[in-house]
Amino acid sequence: MALLPLAPAEVEYFRREGYLFRQEFMFDEVTELQNMVASLLSTPQGRNPRITMHSALDDPDFARFPNNPYATYHVVNTVLAGDNWLSLMADHRIIDTVCELLSPSADLDMSFLRMRPSGLRMEAPWHRDADTDKFDDYRGVTSLIYLHDMTAASGATRVIPASRGYSHRNLESQNVSVDELESAAIPIEQPAGTVLYLSSKVVHRGDWNRTQNESGVLAFEYRARGNNRHMGIGEDPALTDLPVARPGWRLSMPSHWISSIS
Repeated sequence: MALLPLAPAEVEYFRREGYLFRQEFMFDEVTELQNMVASLLSTPQGRNPRITMHSALDDPDFARFPNNPYATYHVVNTVLAGDNWLSLMADHRIIDTVCELLSPSADLDMSFLRMRPSGLRMEAPWHRDADTDKFDDYRGVTSLIYLHDMTAASGATRVIPASRGYSHRNLESQNVSVDELESAAIPIEQPAGTVLYLSSKVVHRGDWNRTQNESGVLAFEYRARGNNRHMGIGEDPALTDLPVARPGWRLSMPSHWISSIS
């Protein structure tokens, strides 16, 4: 279960503002997460073919990026990387919080990793997850696990609280200026081990890393049961629609990724 149960004020805040952050993972767990990610990024050969990795370099540069030698910035379907990744997706601390914020019946939508290599200008545009992923409605929550201390300079996710008045249509048509969005946004600056829970209706984007430090987030996206994803050509989210929670039930998997998980 979550380290601390959600307070009613936290649930109210999430429903009003569209996001919530909590310190869910301890120092030794963060270290293990970083090791998992480094192992995945350093050995692209032999991985599951459905794991898609987007990298800036063809040849490794261990001197500049020792834990991310190919300057990988986006990995899709991390849940297929091994049993430890499956266990993390089903970690009850995350699932319990998602259920309180979303619905007692929740399914996995997708899993991915966003790394922000130092100096690499790979920015995610302003978007809503429910629109870009083509959900039936806005009943979705994305959990972003901070792998490192995140600041505005290192690429912390920028969120427009409440996001009232913005829609995918006017964002796409540029009816909303970038300056307007930037002025309304706040960077969610928090230490490693924080989980940022984002409603699928909140407008947000990922920034680039202007520091010399490592920076990245590990994401699991969940949908309320019955909120369907309408996939486009080339989309292949692994284990999408996998039930992770129902009233009185949680997906239970052996813990492989760290021994301190109960």
